[in-house]
Amino acid sequence: FYLVILLPLCSKLLPAEALLNSRPYFAKPIYLLPWLVLAVLKGGFQEELWRIFCYHTFESLLGKFGLTAAVVLNAFFFGLAHSYEGMASACAMGVLGLLWGLIYLRKRNAWEVVAAHGVFELIIVGVGFMNYA
Repeated sequence: FYLVILLPLCSKLLPAEALLNSRPYFAKPIYLLPWLVLAVLKGGFQEELWRIFCYHTFESLLGKFGLTAAVVLNAFFFGLAHSYEGMASACAMGVLGLLWGLIYLRKRNAWEVVAAHGVFELIIVGVGFMNYA
């Protein structure tokens, strides 16, 4: 979804920009194991647990409005945090941040969104190594 639909769509809608050179990060197969561990721990666990903490904090302070604001603001800042990758990536990651939030809110199950985000990160790392290694 991200690589096939979301990123190309955002690239077409936003001004052209230079692609980042990701080759050094995926230069050697020996780097694969650390990347896989980081993908799951940082992407899956840390990002989603932080997102859930923000949701609960805003909701406890401001009720339903706070929860809605937290979902929107978190998605916006999640995208903004990826702006170093370019505007298309920032836009796509903002949409994904919103998607992760909606996945969590569907059942309020942290494991579901942690697993979804972790698997997504593993796929991205795999694609990176297939493209550059």
